[in-house]
Amino acid sequence: MRLFSKMKDIYSPTKGSLIAIQDVNDESFSNELIGTGIAIVPESDLFYAPIDGVVAVITPTKHAIAIQAEDGVQVLIHVGIDSYDKCLDCFKLKVTAGQAVKKGELIAEIDIDKLKASGIDVTTPIIILNKDKCKYIVMSKNAVVHKGDWIIRYKT
Repeated sequence: MRLFSKMKDIYSPTKGSLIAIQDVNDESFSNELIGTGIAIVPESDLFYAPIDGVVAVITPTKHAIAIQAEDGVQVLIHVGIDSYDKCLDCFKLKVTAGQAVKKGELIAEIDIDKLKASGIDVTTPIIILNKDKCKYIVMSKNAVVHKGDWIIRYKT
């Protein structure tokens, strides 16, 4: 029980269906080349910070945001597969790089329906980029999650 008492949570940034990272239709994610995590097929346009931390990186195309927690763990929210150069007006960020955020704070509005209409797979990997900082990582087994449900637990 001691192991689980010191676990930290990464929360779902939106409502949707969870899928294993190995089932994501992108080898960089499914083979965990970028990091380890889980993916969400979003059902909402609103995305919230999954942890307390600082926005470390925002891609120029706004489809991916990395947040660094106080313990140094970096969490990537990557909206869509191969979405980096399509439907650029679909991504409306509410944060900037270097900004402190709290779990549950609105970080982006993303037009999921417009992405789908553009032929984009909206599967959204939530990845621990620096898994080497973690001694133990466990993924949620829930099929459906809502904003604020835990999706990844880890111990540093």
